[in-house]
This record gives sequence, structure tokens and C-alpha cells, in this order.
Amino acid sequence: MKKVICLLILMSFAGFAMADWDVGDLHKMGGNGPQLPDPTGYDVCLTNNTLADDWKCGETGPVDQIHFWISWRGLMDTGSLDQFNIATMNIEIYSDDPVGDTGIPGEDPSNEWSKPLEHLWESNIIAEVTWTERPWVVEMQGWYDPDYQLEPLVPPLVIENDHNNCEQVNVTIPTDDAWIQVIGTTYWLMLTSVTVSTPQMHGDPDSVGWKTSTNHWNDDAVFLDFVEDDWTRLNHHPLFADFHSPYNDYMDLAFVISGSSATLPVELSAFTGVYLNNVPTLYWVTQSEIDNIGWYVYRNTENDFTTADKISNLVNGYGSTSEPHSYIYEDEMLDAMPGDTYWYWIESVDLGGEVHHFNSVKIEISDGSEHPSITKPVIYALQNSPNPFRGSTEIRFILSEPALAEVTIYNILGEKVRTLPPVVASEDTEASAYWNGRDESGEEVASGIYFYILKAGKSTYSGKMILLK
Repeated sequence: MKKVICLLILMSFAGFAMADWDVGDLHKMGGNGPQLPDPTGYDVCLTNNTLADDWKCGETGPVDQIHFWISWRGLMDTGSLDQFNIATMNIEIYSDDPVGDTGIPGEDPSNEWSKPLEHLWESNIIAEVTWTERPWVVEMQGWYDPDYQLEPLVPPLVIENDHNNCEQVNVTIPTDDAWIQVIGTTYWLMLTSVTVSTPQMHGDPDSVGWKTSTNHWNDDAVFLDFVEDDWTRLNHHPLFADFHSPYNDYMDLAFVISGSSATLPVELSAFTGVYLNNVPTLYWVTQSEIDNIGWYVYRNTENDFTTADKISNLVNGYGSTSEPHSYIYEDEMLDAMPGDTYWYWIESVDLGGEVHHFNSVKIEISDGSEHPSITKPVIYALQNSPNPFRGSTEIRFILSEPALAEVTIYNILGEKVRTLPPVVASEDTEASAYWNGRDESGEEVASGIYFYILKAGKSTYSGKMILLK
């Protein structure tokens, strides 16, 4: 069965085909990969609600195919969903706020969680014009409506054995209009839906729900609490305390990011910024470069590149290379004041004069009182995953203070194998370095035990890992 939806942006659909996604197909998600639907799980009410879940970019390039799973309240067979008219469905992408307020009265403030931060991209979808959907599974599933504000004295609605339908929805966006994601970056997928039904109340049989997932990554999914005007964790609602039994300690939503790969002169694998040693410091890493003359840095006091100022001379690039290279730029501004916020962009320039701009990073200027010394940051966590590993592994760590961190790999004889590109680590935020099992010359190393040494400021930390062939 096929339903068409209109994307309200100026675009041409010539040459674009809607693509289903099957388990095992290619995707562009890091972390734990695709968030597959739970065939006997729950659907979170999306009608008149806004829901969001996060993913980690696994491949730099356009987000031009988005797949997610939905069900309809109380529908006991897949049937024709044309009887249910979706009036609007908004798909949006947001940046990540890695530490957010719990929003739960009386809860320990140290129990923090991530949530959407800044709006990056959106497409307003109208029923009957450009999406496809297909039946996915016929299993008995539950229904969960967290929007308790419609009836303040009634707990969130939980219905067991409510429906047995599930549909996969596939949306394709023309590459030129798609958001360009950057590998290693966390983003949020947000859906808002309104269906035509009167009245819209708890348990309305015309309601559509976003399917929960069997695959957990990072923090819980969230919904927008319109009364508090803030994000709330889906399974930690203040009136949901007595209803935890049907759920695990987390709740994620089912979706996959896939699509084409970008053919860019520069493949950027990291771009971040931090206020380090009283200087706004930018750090970026390329995995490959083609005819790259170099870079310019732009700055603005708002997240708008069109009015940003070019603040740097040309930062020399590496021409054409297939090896990773890292860059650091320090903005020696003189007029920064505590509490100021700045956004930065980098622009690559190739031999033909073509330029490419990359997503912004935000740096907040502190007064330094929170970080009296950044020479000896304390490490809270250090591990690599997977371990043992084949191919590549991610070395993750959390520092108590901002620092420029560097990881060096040694073999069991104590011989240095490779020094990985430096990482600008923010305070109390997970940072990571990737090792692909190769030495400085790009040759694969033998299987065995290896050690990694993390240097952050004047502090050093170590760990052990096993490479299997």
C-alpha cells in the first residue's frame, strides 16, 4: 500500500525514488546502529504530540532517507490506512544538548539526560503527496500516551494488547535540500503529527503512534511537555511512577537514517569547539581531502552563517590525501565577555575555487571561575568499545575539565604503534578517539594485546584492548 505526502520545500522530485529499508541494508547511524521496531512493544502517541530520539552519525553526508515505524490506536489488522487522514506531520533535525534538566520535581539534579537543543532542518509534510509506507509486522502491541496535560488528574494512558498493526514509513529528501550530517556527531530526529479527528483526546482511535525500539542508545527518547515548555523523558514522567512495570529502564523510538553518500572535496569526521585556556578554540579532523587549498573560519553572535564575519587568514590544507589530518584554530578575540555566546563555521576552498561550509559549533565564554586550573583534569571514565574488537574500536573518556586530549597506541613490547589525532574534550562530556587497527604508515597491525595512553593536560591514563583477526 502506498500513501503520498507533500514536502513543503521548493524542490524537484525528478529522478527520486522512494526506497524501503530492510534489516541488513546500509545505514548511516553510529552508536548501536538502526533502532529497529519492537514487534510486541508499545506505540507512543504522536497525535498532537511532539516526540524525539537521538542518533550518532556514522557517515558524513546528506540525511536524504529517513525511515520510521508507526501504528494506529486500536487497529487490529494492517488493512488500508487511508481511512485515517494525517493532516500534518513535521520531520525535524536538532542538535544535541548532552546535559539537560531532568524536569522531574524532586528528582536528584545529578540525574541528568540529553535532549534536543538547536533547530537545524525541517520538512513540513502534508497528507496525500510524497511518502511511502508498507506493512511491517502483525503482533499484539500496547499503547502509551504521555500527554497527561489534557486531563491533569489522570495518569498517562497505558493500554495493553491495543493493536497488532505496524507500518514502515519511508521519506526521501532531494540531496541538495538534505541536512549534511558529520560523523561522530549526535543529532535528534523529531516528529510532530496531527490527525483529522474530533475531539482529540486520550485513546482516540484515530491517533497515530511512533513505535518503540528494541535497540537502546544513549539516553531515553523525549516528548515535548507543552505545559512546562520543555522536554520530558518518555519513561520518567512524574505521573508515570506507578506504571513502570511494562517498561525497561529506557524507552527508545524506532527509526533508521540511510541514503546516499556525499561526494565532497573534504570528508570531515569531527568539528568541535571549546573555551580552552581563556581562548575560544576550534578543532576539526578530516578523513580525506581532494585538492583542498585550505580553510577560512567564520564567527557570529547568532546561529546564522549569512551574517557571519570571516575572522581568519587562510589555514593551509593538505591538498589531496586519504590520511586523517587534524586542525586547531584559536580565536584571539579581544572583546569577548563572560556570558557571551559565539557560533563558528569553517569553509574549505579547493583548487577550482569551490567552497564548502560545515555545520556550526557554539562556544560560550565563561569567566574562568568554574575552571581555576585545566592543567590536571580528572578522568571519570575511560574504556574502549568494542573490546575485543575486529577492524576498529572507539576509545571513550570523560574529563572533569576541558582539555586537549591525545591518545597513543602501544604494542605489548612497549613500542609506539600510532598517535591518534588530538581531541578537544569538554567538561563532563563524553569524548572519543577512533583507532582502525593500523599503524602510522597505514598498515594493518597483527592481532594481539595493545595498550592506549591518554594524555590530557599534564595527566596521563591508560587502558588495555585486544585486537582479533
